[in-house]
Amino acid sequence: MHTVQFITVFSLVFASFSIVGTAPNGGNQEPSDFKEIIEEFRILARVTNAISLHVAAISRRISVEDVLSELFQVDPVPYQKMVKFSIANATAELHRMQKAYALAKNPSMISVGVPFGVSISDFFKKLPAELNHALSFYVNLPRLMNQLNEARNIQKDNLFIAARAARGLFKTSCFNISYEVLNKFMVYFGEDTTNYVERDSKEALATLKSFNSQGQLVAECLEQIPKLEEEIKNIGIKKAYEDHKMVMRSRKIVLELAVVSNVGRHLDSLLKDLYQGLNSTSFIWHSQPSKETFHVISQLNDSIFETDFYNFDYSDMEFSITAGFKETKDLLKVFDDLESPWFKSKVAREASTAKLAKALQPYRKISEIMLSLKEAWDNWTETSKDILTTEVLTAAETLLIIKKFDLDSVKVFRSIDNLGNDFNKCGQPKIDNISNFLNTFDTEQLPAEKVALKFQDVAKSVSKIKSRSKSLKSTHGNATGLVEKLFAMVDKQTTNLKPNPNVALIMQTIEIKIDSYGPESEDIFYLLNKVSTLAEDLQVLDKLAEQVPQKPASVSFQDILDQSKISEMSQCVEKFKVPLNDTINGLRVYQAFDRFPNAEVFNNISQYLSKLSKVQLEMKNIQKLVLTIRKSNQKAGKLDSFILTLQNPNHLTENLGRSIHILEDLYEVKNKEEQFGRDPEFSQDVINAIADKGLEEWRRPYQKLQGLIEGVSKLDEVARRIRNSSLVNMTEIFERATQFQGIPGSREKLNDVYEYLSEHMGNEEKKAVKFFEAARDLDLDFAKHNLRLKTVRVTVTTLKQYFDEIFGHVKPKTVTVEIEPAVSWKLILILCIAFVLFLIIAFFGIYGLTENGRAWYKNVYLYYFGSLDDFEKRWRYSSFMDTIDGKNSVLDAVREGNKTSLLKALKNGAYIDAYNKYGNTALHVATKFALPDHVELLIRYGADRSLLNYKNLTPMQYILPEFEKTYPERVENYEKIRKIYSKYEKKGFRSSVPHAFPDTSFHIWMDDATDVKLCNRFMDRFRSITSDEAMPTTTHCVVRVDANGMLETDRLDLLLWIFHGVIIAKEQWMTDCLENPRLIGKDVDYLVENVKFNGQVYKTVLTWSEAMAKSEMPYLLGAYVAVVATDYKNLLTLSSIVTTHGGVMMNTFPLKEHFIKGSHPYLHAHLGPLFLIHDGAMDLSVYKNDVDKMYTLFTEEEFIVFMLKREINRDSRVNPVAVLIGDE
Repeated sequence: MHTVQFITVFSLVFASFSIVGTAPNGGNQEPSDFKEIIEEFRILARVTNAISLHVAAISRRISVEDVLSELFQVDPVPYQKMVKFSIANATAELHRMQKAYALAKNPSMISVGVPFGVSISDFFKKLPAELNHALSFYVNLPRLMNQLNEARNIQKDNLFIAARAARGLFKTSCFNISYEVLNKFMVYFGEDTTNYVERDSKEALATLKSFNSQGQLVAECLEQIPKLEEEIKNIGIKKAYEDHKMVMRSRKIVLELAVVSNVGRHLDSLLKDLYQGLNSTSFIWHSQPSKETFHVISQLNDSIFETDFYNFDYSDMEFSITAGFKETKDLLKVFDDLESPWFKSKVAREASTAKLAKALQPYRKISEIMLSLKEAWDNWTETSKDILTTEVLTAAETLLIIKKFDLDSVKVFRSIDNLGNDFNKCGQPKIDNISNFLNTFDTEQLPAEKVALKFQDVAKSVSKIKSRSKSLKSTHGNATGLVEKLFAMVDKQTTNLKPNPNVALIMQTIEIKIDSYGPESEDIFYLLNKVSTLAEDLQVLDKLAEQVPQKPASVSFQDILDQSKISEMSQCVEKFKVPLNDTINGLRVYQAFDRFPNAEVFNNISQYLSKLSKVQLEMKNIQKLVLTIRKSNQKAGKLDSFILTLQNPNHLTENLGRSIHILEDLYEVKNKEEQFGRDPEFSQDVINAIADKGLEEWRRPYQKLQGLIEGVSKLDEVARRIRNSSLVNMTEIFERATQFQGIPGSREKLNDVYEYLSEHMGNEEKKAVKFFEAARDLDLDFAKHNLRLKTVRVTVTTLKQYFDEIFGHVKPKTVTVEIEPAVSWKLILILCIAFVLFLIIAFFGIYGLTENGRAWYKNVYLYYFGSLDDFEKRWRYSSFMDTIDGKNSVLDAVREGNKTSLLKALKNGAYIDAYNKYGNTALHVATKFALPDHVELLIRYGADRSLLNYKNLTPMQYILPEFEKTYPERVENYEKIRKIYSKYEKKGFRSSVPHAFPDTSFHIWMDDATDVKLCNRFMDRFRSITSDEAMPTTTHCVVRVDANGMLETDRLDLLLWIFHGVIIAKEQWMTDCLENPRLIGKDVDYLVENVKFNGQVYKTVLTWSEAMAKSEMPYLLGAYVAVVATDYKNLLTLSSIVTTHGGVMMNTFPLKEHFIKGSHPYLHAHLGPLFLIHDGAMDLSVYKNDVDKMYTLFTEEEFIVFMLKREINRDSRVNPVAVLIGDE
């Protein structure tokens, strides 16, 4: 997959077969000038890149690992995990464990701990599978008691009373309708041919007359629907049934207690077996030194999983260090490039290139080894695609679990022993008693449950009838009028009939009349069907309500809880929380032994390590050679120093190389005209799949692709004209390329579409699959590269000056030094000045020794010389530093029009480009409300004038059109603002240096899952900056992580802190700070980067932290969220998340009539703006399949995943439409 480092080379190598310049007769083709000019600039890029890498190798500006990770297209962190560990140690430990397990499988080789003749694997199998379930239940039981106590307080006869009250309640016209007659009429004339019956003359005529008799009832029923809906809302059975469902969910907890108690009664003997088995296998899981062997197996696990992800990863990776090369094998093309006619003519200008080639000899040696490394890398990764099977991945995780037990074994054994000795004190419930009570409870509640379920059917039918009737008002007319029209027509055909009428003709006439209604007939039969269903449901509901017993229930849920003793059990097992969790970890080892890898899997891992060892060997060779070159360069002195005079070589290489890559992508569109030159005419299924991936503009890409193909032909003409001009003038080809907007969409998303279509529609949509197979290799979003393309001329001009200098085309600069005789008065003046300077320096030196002085000097240094990383380290605290009384100081000052407060905030280094909850920066707000002083102040303090707001407008564009008429009082101020923007149009300003966030301002809160004793010690030591409860001012949340430093949780209340931008730190921070208190300010070294939710890892913890710190565009701006669930526990937490991120939490259900069709949340242009959070219990298919796509449905888990992914698909339309009608 990662061999797609550059676009497929064949289209460029075989230029004679290029589509560009194809002769109409299909004969010999002229080479494409556009392609040729790309190749010529690629020569310049390769040579420049070689010089850049040579300089970097000597000066240590770039590490070898950075170069390799880019060449292999893998991020530095995963790259390190893939290759950086001791293969020898890993191999030795694997062989030891494999050999030990082989002994364990042979009963004759073991005499300790297990019965004679029983192998370890067989011994473990006798432990019941229910043991893990039982222990997990006991661990979770205290947490479940809140639900049980809430269910305990629900009155036992609530549902009975409500169900009995439903009898006779809905005896309206709808109730009196004969649904059998309506059904039979629909069988005769409806579109459903599956229920077609033969039309018997007498029976058919009788059906028509009976149908006529229902006309008035049906019409009255339709008129009564709004009233019926109101009665349904007010009736108590809905609330009673919701309470009953909570009771039934709680009932399952009691039932589960009864089931696990079978295990609990024998827990002592089971734990002894577990202890015995784990102890007997110590020769498998234990080795010395424990920490080191665990660490190397952990690294092996990381390597295998990262490599497996790498093999199937298609995410975009921008090149910078090696942007000048298309492929790794191009590294050595440089020396052919130096001798090429084009380079000698255009760059060297006929000067000898021998000196430059000689200076680059160290680069040649490094490149030769890099090519060997690339071969070893490709061999390793390609082989791993076959050998890293599911079994191998499982094995890696299994071995890690077993080795982890080596570190925890002492604690686990102690817990198993304590649990086995003391757990029987908790007692066990009597299963028979619980079972009898549950049976009685279920039997008594069943009649009322049937009423409640049928009541739901009634409510659904009423809702569907009302919804359809409402939609008719804007299309075919009133629902009652349509139905009456049908009954009138049927009545006319069946009235005043002659004796022995021609029934067949009557039926045919009615059928033709119905067909003549056109689309109205579909609405009529839909309404008849739903009215028929409603009538049947109401009649059944009445009968069911009649069967509900009058006497109260004999068993309440409170009786069941009291009988089960579950409350006492919960209090008891809470004391064993730690031993229970430790024992579960021991059971995980038991389960791991059950799936211990076989010889074939071990062989695959050995092959993997063998191939990787060759990669490591080549990496060591490169490191040695680079070190040797650096030492020899130091000895050589200035022998080849002329090559080092190129300033910012990495920047020049990146800009030129990536710009060339843009042209190559553009050329490939034309080169793939077979796929892109014709309208793909995607089916609706394909269009939906494309939209689901957020690629709106790829649904119908033909016109834009056709424009690109035609544009390449024009660029070919430009290339033909400028190829023989000067090197700088040739850069016109890049400037001309800025006219193309292209099609937004990353290669990663295009590949997602390709893989989805291949997997789900491979046979039906072969053309679409082939289309996206070609498209996934290209980045056609040219609009985002315009600025880079425009700067190529400057880049090439700089390179030309550099090459003119090293090839001797620039005359040496002559410096004239005038020496004057010494004059005494001048000497005296110099001494006086030196003395004054000494006093000034001494003053500032002494001031620099103070705390304030050091801080001031640091800020001055950062202001003039600070890197972006230096600013980022401080900006990550911006949300805490810049917030006063819950408001952002910059945004609030602009909102108030308070220039003094704004200046104070800016001088304090507040982050200036923060967005408010409405999607505007401070500069947008100041411009809109005509505050010229504020606008100038913000610009002079470095506000970004190119940022877009929620309307896709820059601040300058936010000056309201026709403001003379709309706001005549602001005319003067708007004119001032225009002049300010014009004045500073070409001038940039530095941002203020953000103040350092002192650790004395930390507010640290520890999650409940962290070690209690450790937390207590930490709070005692850092009392002033810690709290045992979460607060709005919390800056840090300390959590427990796994061995890989990953937070694993399914708690929304914990994930809330991530979404609020609180810094998430590892528990290890507390431990290290207790040993060294100075580390309290080094929280950056303990940040949690990944979170695991429902088995899936999300690498967005730091992304969320940065986004909230900088108050980036609110993630849910334009989203209106409603909860459609009857018993939703996390409503307050969800509301906090939604409102924090710019969304609107709805108190009522959002009807789409109040919102504008075609609107989207600003950062989620592929989603409808009305988010419905549901629990899956209700049928929301109407909203899921909404034709206007206004609704987006999530379960709570799906919404959490949506937030954790933090995927952004910005609404790039000009002036995106507002979501709410009447909103601006």
